[in-house]
Amino acid sequence: MSGANSKKYILVISNDTEFLSSIQELEIQFPVEFAVQQGSYEAVQFLRSKQAHLVILDYHISLISGDEMVRLVHQSYPEIPVIVLIEPLPASRKKEIIDQGAYDYLERPIDIELLKAKIHNYLFSEAYHFHVAALREKIKKTVGSENIIGDCPAMWKVFNAVNNISNSDVTVFISGESGTGKELLARAIYKSSLRKDKRFIVINCAAIPENLLESELFGHEKGSFSGAISQRIGKFELANSGTIFLDEIGEMSLYTQSKVLRLLEEQEFERVGGNSTIKVNVRIITATNKNLAEEVKSGRFREDLFYRVNVYPIELPPLRERIEDIPLLVFHFLEILSRRNNKEVISITPATLDLLKRYPWPGNIRELENVMERAILNSPGKLLTPDAFEHLSEIVVTAKLQKIPAVGSIQSPIHQQDAAQPLKIVEKIAIENALRISDGNISLAAKQLEIGRATLYRKMKEYGISYCKTRGGF
Repeated sequence: MSGANSKKYILVISNDTEFLSSIQELEIQFPVEFAVQQGSYEAVQFLRSKQAHLVILDYHISLISGDEMVRLVHQSYPEIPVIVLIEPLPASRKKEIIDQGAYDYLERPIDIELLKAKIHNYLFSEAYHFHVAALREKIKKTVGSENIIGDCPAMWKVFNAVNNISNSDVTVFISGESGTGKELLARAIYKSSLRKDKRFIVINCAAIPENLLESELFGHEKGSFSGAISQRIGKFELANSGTIFLDEIGEMSLYTQSKVLRLLEEQEFERVGGNSTIKVNVRIITATNKNLAEEVKSGRFREDLFYRVNVYPIELPPLRERIEDIPLLVFHFLEILSRRNNKEVISITPATLDLLKRYPWPGNIRELENVMERAILNSPGKLLTPDAFEHLSEIVVTAKLQKIPAVGSIQSPIHQQDAAQPLKIVEKIAIENALRISDGNISLAAKQLEIGRATLYRKMKEYGISYCKTRGGF
């Protein structure tokens, strides 16, 4: 694919002269050129001679069936999406068209504005795919890893910090909320270091019972405690000459903290139940979602150890503070998770991205990844819409509706400061107002409320709302 701002060739295959005339007049926000072919043979010749970015295929073309043409393009040029123009068909038949390789479809009579939106959705997505690919390379050159994505100032501060210590063995302390990618950052620090060819060992201190953590870290001798039937080599010993990452170090007991402090200061320790001092040369990276300074004040974390691990602190911002990175992360996960799950979901609508940007993401990037994977697995086609994130729509719209003072000219009691309203009344009023303004157009009402159609239908059923367009009311 060429750059995001270069001209896109859209191949239109149809013998409908009226449609061909209208599509040539479309104004797309991206630089495009429509290449019109009225026959399937000419279309194949065009594909062989020039790379198209998108194909719009009339299902009733001559010489070759629509099914065959979709399969031909998908098999020979799998990177080129196909939007199919069809007569009204049963849902099962539409699914077959998507399964054959179509990116999307549009039923006759053709709504030219809807087609324009579909074209824009794909080109919008392709521009983001290009941006993410270029960003991966830029980040890889800085920190040696392409698995961390971000382009906001706070993340570039993190990337530059990693680059600054790439030739150092300094002890690093990573702070940040749960799900912000602390282990991913620790791996990037390791991969950019002089020890990248040695071992990298990860220990989650919160996941190991305290009575076993000491043995896990330092090892034990045979017979040192009940159940110690043989000698065990600990993680620090295994990480000799390499790097160890102690995640959630704030969960460590004061006793184990004292042994880690000695290792940091002297690079030596004894196994549990042992007398021999073992020397190691290991780099330590630590992380926690706790405020260690507060833990020190409360007496739950050793002050001397805090100063030893906090030599070079790096703070990862929560996702809600880097909203501009959400589209980049979405397209990053779209590519990775589609490939991992053998799905061909390649695009997401601008409205869906807007929804994801409004959600607060309490679980940060880990939650975003999980939500994306679920949406991709459940997607019937290659395009993610707001309906794929229904549970987020409800959370977002609930938060939004509580702030709506009125919709259109119909006043709502929502903003009366002297009388708080039950949430169901708030939602019902906003939905009824949106339906009145849109004259019962479900798609338009859902768009005004910034939720999916399926969510709106369910809310209407829940609140007993039925709007009759012909009667002009409820």
